[in-house]
Amino acid sequence: MKISKNPGDAEKRFKGTLAGERGGSFLEITERKLIPPLPNRVIPKAELKHGAYYRGRCRNATVARWNAAKGCFYHWQTKFGMTFIETIRHPEDESRYDAFEPFEEVPIPEREIPFKRESRR
Repeated sequence: MKISKNPGDAEKRFKGTLAGERGGSFLEITERKLIPPLPNRVIPKAELKHGAYYRGRCRNATVARWNAAKGCFYHWQTKFGMTFIETIRHPEDESRYDAFEPFEEVPIPEREIPFKRESRR
């Protein structure tokens, strides 16, 4: 990322970049992170393994752990500076509110997700 005091310089290089003007300087964004597309197939509940971690999608998480005994996923959530464990349902059980859509099983992440809702970090 480069910051130029002269907006004219950045405007000359604007083609193909994202740019915006902030407080007298012109901020040019030259690097973009590409996020790989998620698969379209949601893993059915019957194929989920107890205790396994899954990459997927919901409003507050991209990795969650399946608890077959409770029939829900556990994931870390951070809200107002506090981090805690939250549960969320599979889309087969939830058609009205947010649900975790698992796409693929992943190895154990560096931050384990326990099956205790009282856990905090």
